[in-house]
Amino acid sequence: MRPWVVAAVAFLLASFGSASADHIDLTGLEELIGQDLIPAVTAPQFDDPDYVSDGDVVIGVSDPATNEATAYPVKVLVWHEIINDVTGGTPIAVTYCPLCRSGIVYERPTMPSGEPLTFRVSGYVYRNNLVMYDVQTFSLWPQILGQAINGSWHGTRLTVVSATAETWLEWRTAHPNTRLLARPHPEVCFPDGTCLEGGINYERDPYEGYYYVNRTFKDRVFPDDRLHPKALVLGLEVSGREVAYPFSALRDVRVVNDVLGGAAVAITYQNDSAQAFLRGARTFSWRDARTIVDGDGNAFDAVTGEGPAGRLERLPALVAFWFAWKDHHPATRVYGIDWPVSPSTDLRLPGAVVGGLLTAGVGVAAARRRRTA
Repeated sequence: MRPWVVAAVAFLLASFGSASADHIDLTGLEELIGQDLIPAVTAPQFDDPDYVSDGDVVIGVSDPATNEATAYPVKVLVWHEIINDVTGGTPIAVTYCPLCRSGIVYERPTMPSGEPLTFRVSGYVYRNNLVMYDVQTFSLWPQILGQAINGSWHGTRLTVVSATAETWLEWRTAHPNTRLLARPHPEVCFPDGTCLEGGINYERDPYEGYYYVNRTFKDRVFPDDRLHPKALVLGLEVSGREVAYPFSALRDVRVVNDVLGGAAVAITYQNDSAQAFLRGARTFSWRDARTIVDGDGNAFDAVTGEGPAGRLERLPALVAFWFAWKDHHPATRVYGIDWPVSPSTDLRLPGAVVGGLLTAGVGVAAARRRRTA
């Protein structure tokens, strides 16, 4: 597997879901499997290193204030979909939807008593996307939408937590004191009704064949043949302007300097991982390995945005299958197909170089062992 993107909160950016919870038709919820048959992890254990190989992808969360770092292997998330944890003193939910290939880390809101919500798998999907529920109020929370669509928390939007997706080798090299999620080993059931007993083989991905075919478990709401339904994209929304950046295009240009919704942004691609950053008046190009440089020669890590000159502000972009981004953002444009457009007010920011007019060379995004078409 290669990394999936999970991103951070930044100004000017809307949530992943373009729709408001007030406008969600609950008849759009479709039952896929029974409640809790995919068992979320509510009491995570750590330090089980032998089962993770150097090339396995982990979603990593680190807290600069406490220097606490935690790695959540995707090969565990694909079986459990939600990990409830606390890192750096903050209750979080590490979420992953295999049907959409979307990984997002959220802060867990707290009840008036101070108790953080505990999220589990409802068994429903909304536009093929994981729908979580909280055990305190039974409110429903579609993962990509990132907000409650009914119940006591109706309309409440979750806060995205900054995270990266890298190989286990890359993550532990940068965070030698990291915690590593241990294998939970409970029973798991599947949409076809079959169940595993006696533990899980975390070396097997039960969705592997699904990743490469046109079909989805439930019908697509907005079918769109500009890309293969399972093509990976980095989706970015700024001030109501939505663009999907296909991995197939990002592999060719490595760095895209763009202007979206009036904000100057940089999209980077490295090792099947894509990220989005605010870039201000700077223009970036690819140097080597995983390094981008601005016009003054200042170097930054293409995955974390960190460098001697400071840290780039990461934007809440989403890496997912094309069909999932499209179904949640029906007005989206596609980089390399109908974006950038000209003339456009988006292209008038002074000093901007738009649309990947950079040297070829180089996410929060998700990962897979084999690339999609």
